Amino acid sequence: MIGAPGGPRNPCATCGNCCRDYVVPVFGQDIWRIATGQRLGPEQFVVAYPQFKEVHTDAFRLQRDGYWFGLMLDKRGQLKPGRPCIFLVDLGGGHSRCGIYGQRPSACQIYPMVAWSGVVAQRPDSHCPPDSWPLAELVRPAWRTGLQGLRMQLDVYGEAVGRWNARINASPPEKEYVLPEFLAYLMNVYDRLAALDAAAGAETLDQVIATWPNFPRATIDLDILDEPERVPIWLRYFVQARQVIDEFYPELPPLPPALQTSPRGRPESAGIPTTAPAGPPA
Repeated sequence: MIGAPGGPRNPCATCGNCCRDYVVPVFGQDIWRIATGQRLGPEQFVVAYPQFKEVHTDAFRLQRDGYWFGLMLDKRGQLKPGRPCIFLVDLGGGHSRCGIYGQRPSACQIYPMVAWSGVVAQRPDSHCPPDSWPLAELVRPAWRTGLQGLRMQLDVYGEAVGRWNARINASPPEKEYVLPEFLAYLMNVYDRLAALDAAAGAETLDQVIATWPNFPRATIDLDILDEPERVPIWLRYFVQARQVIDEFYPELPPLPPALQTSPRGRPESAGIPTTAPAGPPA
């Protein structure tokens, strides 16, 4: 569902800095898309890293009162800055290519751009060589579509993670789950969300993404749900996705929506972690 920039000019073609220097965060739809597209189990390419310094909206636990984790693509070799992404292919002559370009994570698709108040700009902390992205590149509509799609994915993923965390909070404190259990849960959730998307159709999904509220945004007034004729198409989709997610762990009551309001600080800090993990992966 995430749009990707296109066109003849691609400064990423011979670079690959971000594929080595960054944590590449992945979310539920990313994992499902890579796993199904590459016929891999998520545990073959995903690791969990502890979120010690800042807990993002994608954080999950494996034990009540335990550490918070996020998910990232694995690295080749030891997990440390400078190590290449597990899917980066070295071609020789200093050139690299993404080995899963068609299924690459959403954070990769929109890098190095952020959006704020409808304006697309390059992240000031990006590792791109100088003058890689002139203004003519920034104004392409595909960037805005990709950023809208990423915000949509993060909002839906927040609901899936919230459901899992509610299960953890309801478990005995000594009960400890393992990462493959969480990954299996995500695959099951996104199997059903994929069926929801298929039923909606591509044209409707394009409308959903185009109207999804990006930042800055205030708290969403959910009282509008009592007036069906006023409910925008993106909110109808969000409610349907929540209904799918609420089918998991039916012993738990539905949770309040976890729609994130505008974050404090820089727009690039809006729930998309890219800094190196502060400890070893789980």
